[in-house]
Amino acid sequence: MGRPMGSKNQTVSATVETAATRCKQCGSSSRTPYRSTYTKALSGEFEGVAFNQIIYRHTTCSACLQNRIDKTYVMVVSPKDSEPE
Repeated sequence: MGRPMGSKNQTVSATVETAATRCKQCGSSSRTPYRSTYTKALSGEFEGVAFNQIIYRHTTCSACLQNRIDKTYVMVVSPKDSEPE
């Protein structure tokens, strides 16, 4: 299983800068390694910078053991979009 033969990799051209994620319960920025990650294709703007994908990462606060999901907003440019016409 996996990607189809011959499919091309997407290139990430820009990543929206975000502040370090913090636990909403205790305010700590320390966390365990990410357990699982999934991506959702959504377009929009976050803090004035455009994005077309959100990456969700499951983690746990190291200080209070609260589970949380960290979100990262990225702009992914497909190889088709980056080729000159």
